[in-house]
Amino acid sequence: MIATAQAQVMFGEDFEGEYEAALEAYVEKNPDAGMTALPAPDIALEDQANKSLRAVKFWRKEQDRLEQQVKDEVGRLQLWLKTEQDRLDRKIRWHEDGLHDFLVRSGKKSIKLAYGVIKWVKGRDKVEVLDMAALEIWAQNNGLGVRVKREADKLAIAKHIKETGEIPDGTDLVAGEDTFTVDTKD
Repeated sequence: MIATAQAQVMFGEDFEGEYEAALEAYVEKNPDAGMTALPAPDIALEDQANKSLRAVKFWRKEQDRLEQQVKDEVGRLQLWLKTEQDRLDRKIRWHEDGLHDFLVRSGKKSIKLAYGVIKWVKGRDKVEVLDMAALEIWAQNNGLGVRVKREADKLAIAKHIKETGEIPDGTDLVAGEDTFTVDTKD
């Protein structure tokens, strides 16, 4: 925050103070309006528009700085969590290995204990496709085995609508909404 505060002073602008003053004045005049109802600044001159563009640029950089700070902290926390999980996984595995050996020695399929159950769970068979071409030939000869997923080619349909003006049956063209953007030319 020191670097951003210094940048504000360099340009002789106090973006935080300006916003806070406007908010305070508005809430004072409209105590029931709440803090989210602050109307947009009245910009009538290019100088005012440029000042607002500088403010937008400043606040976006501040957002980026905070986001990077959080990413750095999250990275540190994830590394710490991974280390702790690995340490705890070794302890869990050690106990599970002992329980596994106990169940094997018992010769039973399951054992119910005061703090849980240890048991063998039958694995499910699954099909693994090793050669799709060979499977397709087999499926054609036997009448099963390959499922084809059908989906609309939206890009081709949009191109057709744009070129011909015709909207195919079963489709509709939803117009995209115009959006307002502010480019601070970073």
